[in-house]
Parts: sequence; C-alpha cells; structure tokens
Amino acid sequence: MRVRFWGTRGSIPVAPTSADIRRKVETALSLAIAKGVNSADKLRSFIQSVLDETIRFEQLTRGSRPLRVTAAYDGLELDV
Repeated sequence: MRVRFWGTRGSIPVAPTSADIRRKVETALSLAIAKGVNSADKLRSFIQSVLDETIRFEQLTRGSRPLRVTAAYDGLELDV
C-alpha cells in the first residue's frame, strides 16, 4: 500500500496542513485494517512504510530548513 502526500494547486507546490496529514494517515490506517494488517509484524511494517513515504515527501518538498520526521511510540520524548 502506498500513501501519497500531495499538496499542489495548479503547478505551484503547497505544503499540506496538519489536518491534511492527519486525514491521510487516518485513511491509510483504515485501509490497512480493511486489508488485514492485524498482526504486530504487519503493523510495524505498515507504519515503517508510511514513515518512509513521509520522510521522502519531506525531502522532496523541503524548504531552507529540513523537518525532523519520526513515528511516535510509547515513551517517546522530544526536545523542542
């Protein structure tokens, strides 16, 4: 399954909002459940593929300052 994050209006790239990204992830997870992603290994693999695609998207649309992209997990702590 491929999750695509596109944010274009015409030919000018536009960064997606957090609501756009949330909607994409919710849709992807719903499709994963429908396709039988129900074991821990399958879920880890699916989450990794979504993370990889998100990182690739960030690299393609990066401005002057790169974003740090990570997947959340229990006990995750971020320095901001």
